[in-house]
Amino acid sequence: MKTQMLRTLCMGLTLLVGWSCTKERSCPNPGERSENAIAEARACYESTAAPLTKTVAGREVPIKPLPGTMAPLWDRAVAVVSSDGTSWVDVPIEAAITYTAVRGGLHDHEEGESCGHDHSPVQTVQKLSVYTAADGGQQLSVVTIVPEPDCTVDAAGFSSATGLAGFSGFASWHDLAGNLIRVAGYEQGTKTACVEATGDNRTEIGALVGNTILYPYKNNLTSSVVITKAGWCNICGKSSCKYPNDMNEHCLLCGQYDPKNRPWEKSECICARCSTCGRRVTDPSKGAVTCTCGNNFTPAVCKICGELVCIHLFNANKSDTPVPVHDPVTAHSAMFDEFFGPRYSSDLIRMMKLTDQMIDRDYRYQGNEYIHGMYVLEDGALQSAVRAEARAKMRNHFIRYVKGFVLSRDLSSLAEGLHPVLDSYVDIQTKTEILNYYSYLPPIQIVHGMNTSPYVHNPTPCMEALKYIYTELLNMNVSTSETELGALFDAWEKRAQGGLVDPFI
Repeated sequence: MKTQMLRTLCMGLTLLVGWSCTKERSCPNPGERSENAIAEARACYESTAAPLTKTVAGREVPIKPLPGTMAPLWDRAVAVVSSDGTSWVDVPIEAAITYTAVRGGLHDHEEGESCGHDHSPVQTVQKLSVYTAADGGQQLSVVTIVPEPDCTVDAAGFSSATGLAGFSGFASWHDLAGNLIRVAGYEQGTKTACVEATGDNRTEIGALVGNTILYPYKNNLTSSVVITKAGWCNICGKSSCKYPNDMNEHCLLCGQYDPKNRPWEKSECICARCSTCGRRVTDPSKGAVTCTCGNNFTPAVCKICGELVCIHLFNANKSDTPVPVHDPVTAHSAMFDEFFGPRYSSDLIRMMKLTDQMIDRDYRYQGNEYIHGMYVLEDGALQSAVRAEARAKMRNHFIRYVKGFVLSRDLSSLAEGLHPVLDSYVDIQTKTEILNYYSYLPPIQIVHGMNTSPYVHNPTPCMEALKYIYTELLNMNVSTSETELGALFDAWEKRAQGGLVDPFI
């Protein structure tokens, strides 16, 4: 009997040990789990990543506040795997764009005047962040870490999952389309707040981040290869590139395919070159140059923007000195063609487009928002007061420039005066990319009505507004007063609102 019981007990122990060993083999150790999480995160990124740019007014521009072309440094990736099956993988990056952060919003004050904010600039740190849910779903984002000016710990050690010991500041996560996902505040390493972006809680987010503004700075990537979706080149922006993402195979100035070591292959470089020896012109003065071969010549510049190298030349047929042949592209180009085409010559319409493009290129700084029909909230300021000031600037701009058209029928003045009006029908996110900074408080339309963006997504209301204003201006003459021009702006604004009451008036 005892022998039988002993035999049974031994068999039970054997089965238990065997089961335990099997379970141990099926549950990888922490190191293996981290490696698996990083491998899965990398596979997700490489199969879905695309250039972090968008087309604005005919130009490819980086999406703010994303890092532009980036090279994830997977050998330095850090994974945090939780017992519930979720994981965070943070990957340091080499980035084409880095950001400097300044707290306190966009308000100005006189020298020596105290406003209660620390406007000291700080350098942000950005990483690629991949979150994996328990069900296997994955979310790619870029985390931006913004330390307090007096924070002494290295923000590069921040983890999306666990934060960073001693860190004071905030972190924000944006998806790869530039949409804000969430922000979290930290004090001495402890998470003090976390706010998910809903679109309706901009004030709460602004308070958490201290109305921080991010200013981009362009870098040169040191990595020779940037990993992204197969077949797409982040450098030249083409899916048919022979050497995608290899910086050694591209011109360092224009970014186009340039096989330096294989002269028998056709280069796609768009830089101006010497007509005698073919050497690239790098002098930014855009004047007469003397090539090393002794040839004296003046390189051709883009007839659209006046630059030696620009986006307009990317698809042009190139010779030694490429000449663009197409018109500038702006958000209002098609409307100018349709409405003014039957009324004026193509040269005059092209002049209007050049003016329109110039505004998008030159008026993108702090204080220029009203020229694009929008405003940004300031820290602690009453929204109605900020909007009223922006509206007054927009109205004065309209009066000043359409007056030039009334007096001399100058179409350039008309295009400049109409710009903030026509921009009122352009999606706010598109216009935001024009600005040279990023605000966690998204810009708001000055004219808020049912016939303007974001309530309409077709050109009809904008075309009707253009027709209405142009017709009224044709009935005016040199005796027309600024008061009458202001009344025209007011009448257009009323029509644009279409009966919808602006909640911020």
